[in-house]
Amino acid sequence: MVQPVANLNINHLGISVPDLDAAVAWYTTHLGFVQLRPHNRVKRGPPEADVVDRGGLAIYGPELNEMRIAYLASGNIGIELFQFISPAYSGPGKPNPFGTQHWVRGGCFHIALTHPDPEALFAKLVEAGGEKIRETARLGRGIVALYIQDPWGIIWEICSRSFETFQMIEYVPE
Repeated sequence: MVQPVANLNINHLGISVPDLDAAVAWYTTHLGFVQLRPHNRVKRGPPEADVVDRGGLAIYGPELNEMRIAYLASGNIGIELFQFISPAYSGPGKPNPFGTQHWVRGGCFHIALTHPDPEALFAKLVEAGGEKIRETARLGRGIVALYIQDPWGIIWEICSRSFETFQMIEYVPE
């Protein structure tokens, strides 16, 4: 008996960045994400002021005192960009070069997008400061995939077909 496929949509991704304004500009200008509303700046106040969750303070607990958040979307997925202020962002100042450590450490290691012309988008992202990771992967039957690292170290895969189509077509080298 075939099991039904769960209809769970990914709601959004949260990405921590050192400079919210620069990240918003890059994701909206070069990836085409739309900013849904103005940035939020969230500061912890007296305990009675935090009864209402103000931008996630209740989610992250008492250690978080201040952050900025931007809300972006594209198609059916949201992106929350976070700039943590107190405690401050402590990630790398510049992205670590892509290598084995990205996929063997565990956890999420790339985000994939579908685009009708992945090579054109890829060229635009490289010109805007993205770092090319590999040559275009030509997987047969017109399917291509490209990997790029954005200025904040996020690995993006740009695919020419939807995930379902991508996985249901048998690999046939060109």
